[in-house]
Amino acid sequence: IINERIRRLGLIGHILSNYWIYDPISNDYYECDIVLITITGVYIIELKHWTGKVEIRPNRWRINNTRFRKDPHLNNAFKCRVLKGLCTRILPACADRLRVESIVLLTNPEVECIGKSSPKTDKHNPTFDSFDDLFAYLRYREKHYGNILTNFQVEALYKELLKLQEERPISGYNFPGYEVVEKLTE
Repeated sequence: IINERIRRLGLIGHILSNYWIYDPISNDYYECDIVLITITGVYIIELKHWTGKVEIRPNRWRINNTRFRKDPHLNNAFKCRVLKGLCTRILPACADRLRVESIVLLTNPEVECIGKSSPKTDKHNPTFDSFDDLFAYLRYREKHYGNILTNFQVEALYKELLKLQEERPISGYNFPGYEVVEKLTE
């Protein structure tokens, strides 16, 4: 759905869904629902299909006036820092102006969201309760902030991030059931 809507809007962009970011410092992997790479920046979109009344508050969101959930932007902010490090290694010329931002999208059409972001927001870490608001926000960013990346850079970043997810073939001899500890000679 998101790919089709981006094409209809005429935005230059690519989507990586269920993308795993590797953090070499912690030797951990972090799952991202959607990584959206556009000419206006890179966005990590966290999809939540919560029902009922969602009240957006600092640190903990209140669900149906009874339960609290940790703000999804807290985890996404860390993923954004890790992904920005990856992106700046791929495109060092864009390091100072590249923006990697967290977006939370509530996907349930029946959710009542209190405190959601306006599509015309300038604040970081917006939260939207519809795909229409998300696309209006992307349009607004393109119109008011211009291009951060060129079409070529968007393509290059997409291809390099996609390559990181591919399983690399083992070089040399591979014996099923055995591990080659040291190769002395061919």
